Amino acid sequence: MNPVDSVLQDLRYAVRRLWASPGLTLAVSFTLAIGICGTAATFSVVDAAILRPLPFADPASVVRVREVTPEGQPFSVSEPDYLDLAQRLHTISSIAAMKPLQATLTGAGDATRVEAAAVTATLFPMLGVSPVGGRLFTNDDEHPGSASVAIVSEALWRRRLHGDPGAVGRTIVLDGSPVAIVGILPNRGVVPAVDVWVPLAPSMARDRTDKWLDVVARVKPGYSAAAVTEDAATVIGELAAEHPELRMWSAQAETIDDWLIGPGVRRTMWVLAGAVVALLALACANIAGLLMSRMPVRRFEMGIRGALGAGRARLIRQLLTEHLLLAVVGGAIGLLGAEWTVTGLSALLSGVLPLGRVAQIDGRVVGVTALIVCVATLLFGTVPAFHAAPAEVASTLRSGGRGTTRRSRRWSNGLVTVQVALAMVLLAGSFLLIGSLARLSLVDPGFHARGVLTVPLSLAAPRYSDERRIVFFDALGDRLAATPGVEAVGATATNPFREWGFANDVTPEERKADAPPSGLMQAGWRSVTPGFFDALEIPVIAGRTFTPADRDGREPVAVISRGLADRLWPRETAVGRRFYWGGLDGSPRTVVGVVGDVRDTRLDSPPTPLVYLPYAQVPMEGMTLLVRARAGTPGLSEAIRQAVRTLDPSLPADEIESLDANRQRAVSAPRFRVVMLGTFGAVALALAALGLYGTVAFTVAQRSREIAIRVALGAPPAQIVRLFFRDGAALAVAGTAAGLAIAWGAAGILRALLFETPARDPRAFLPAAALLVGVAVLASYVPARRATRVDPIATLTRD
Repeated sequence: MNPVDSVLQDLRYAVRRLWASPGLTLAVSFTLAIGICGTAATFSVVDAAILRPLPFADPASVVRVREVTPEGQPFSVSEPDYLDLAQRLHTISSIAAMKPLQATLTGAGDATRVEAAAVTATLFPMLGVSPVGGRLFTNDDEHPGSASVAIVSEALWRRRLHGDPGAVGRTIVLDGSPVAIVGILPNRGVVPAVDVWVPLAPSMARDRTDKWLDVVARVKPGYSAAAVTEDAATVIGELAAEHPELRMWSAQAETIDDWLIGPGVRRTMWVLAGAVVALLALACANIAGLLMSRMPVRRFEMGIRGALGAGRARLIRQLLTEHLLLAVVGGAIGLLGAEWTVTGLSALLSGVLPLGRVAQIDGRVVGVTALIVCVATLLFGTVPAFHAAPAEVASTLRSGGRGTTRRSRRWSNGLVTVQVALAMVLLAGSFLLIGSLARLSLVDPGFHARGVLTVPLSLAAPRYSDERRIVFFDALGDRLAATPGVEAVGATATNPFREWGFANDVTPEERKADAPPSGLMQAGWRSVTPGFFDALEIPVIAGRTFTPADRDGREPVAVISRGLADRLWPRETAVGRRFYWGGLDGSPRTVVGVVGDVRDTRLDSPPTPLVYLPYAQVPMEGMTLLVRARAGTPGLSEAIRQAVRTLDPSLPADEIESLDANRQRAVSAPRFRVVMLGTFGAVALALAALGLYGTVAFTVAQRSREIAIRVALGAPPAQIVRLFFRDGAALAVAGTAAGLAIAWGAAGILRALLFETPARDPRAFLPAAALLVGVAVLASYVPARRATRVDPIATLTRD
């Protein structure tokens, strides 16, 4: 028989055998499908997050350059510093800068807020980005007096311009100013990933302490990010000799991979990859146990085929063919389940995946899944195949397909122990992450988010002067305060939990002489309206908050957080003291109040020392309206939109969200980890319990004649239960102990992902072990209890 006919014969026989055993076929296929589903879904997420190279030209040579404060904190770059770095750095071949913006788009349907950025003309060529239509920016676009131009994203082009082929050259209106579209960029591979880009045109005339730019550069061949760090720090040191406000500042560079992905995402993905490998190994051990349970019958069958002339190698190949068919069926079902799983996780993944990436079941995932199916076949099929293909035909035929060998029992018990141990590892990890998320969710942000709606608004120049901005928010606050159900209205320059805050130098007036020119320390700051503190119910510790009288032309004032007060004037009264904000020039600000500390950007970081400035003295372009209302207030969102439309019909107010939703978004990454690892743990627990149940049940079935004899001789039911329950419980305890030791040793891997939770927290390990032992003991007891129902007469008289 030629090899092709031989393989086809094996396949036909395998199909008949599997069809004749539907229960086993379904059990094995379903178990493997669970493992493949988790593996394929997790791989698609890991692939999208960290395995695929960033879609730039030679991304390994692109770095982000940042300045470093005297306190060692990375910071943005000012326009003059960027221009000096561009001229003096010798380790880079090109450099570019970008600045995030919020803009109102009109002239293309209803007015709407869009994410925008001002970028230098060098950015897109350096990243290797090509337009899908039109052109990129040129140096001429950055010159003063040049026509106002913009580049739009392909998504905006399709969404707002309806994919118009003639969109290039068309005029749209950004913040009240007409700009001509000169290009369209693809949806992927662009940084920053926004909808509209405009020319930046950095100037040496800008304030060197006004640091807003993100800077990226391409490293020359032969240099590294560390070399750029040393080079940039040297340049900043040279600039400090010329500009005292830079004294004690430095600089650093990081790869663009570290910037856009970050170590936290990378660590999360590798933890999930390790967890799903453990789950797949557990599923394979479970399947191997199921196949081992059929071994006596299959050994007799294979013995007959061997007696008819089939060699042992042929018998092993036949069994592996059956196992491969099972794996293919399980893999196909698993891939379908992975598609549904990834779709269901899309909401959670939006806060985890970087750069707008999307996890999907594509050709890469299918290819990896096919490889995993082959590996899984070897993992769960090899040992049962070798055991079922007898080396000695005569002894196998004499057994008549009854009984098991001591060696096979050892293998079965070992597989069960492995399953329980792997389940313990996954349960311990999921309990650690659940405890961490619980503690993070209970963190007090320092204000009350429930009942507050957030509305981002952009009052951009030239349509809005500083005075017009102040008048607008005064009028908007008055209108909304008169709305039934509204309790307080305020606004802040940082959308809580959705945007990073601002920072600047602060120096107590009495320490001006001994402070460096750059200031004594860095503190966060927020420009807020008088109603801000009432809207968030931030407690006032001393003094007062702002009033409408705190306006431009009056004494510069500030409210500071308790943390900042303790740092600037420890054990002293802060109210009435004065400090310099943003350098040591100009008039100092007087502290009129001290309020509680807040976390308004991240829940997992300590509260930032904050300076609050009255909006009427520091009017910002982008603000977030905060409206607190009684629960169940009807039509509040529409009332807010109507109030905004009444004051400015062209100003969009379409992004109304609850502050609670913002807070939930802030814990999306920890929640994603809990959902994934918790699901793995639950599935592992179920598989381990089924494996233990199957092993004890199979042992009961194999020893039914022994049980019948014991019962006939008067053995009480409790003795029969103990006979089998003891073995199952011993396997459960042994597996749990082994898994506990492994989990304890490997717990350090999770340390960086935990919030206020020790990596070896007994509060997680002990409940996880207790749950596993309890479920395992129950899985052992049920089949052991069934042993007492054996009918001795029927069993002993059966052939």
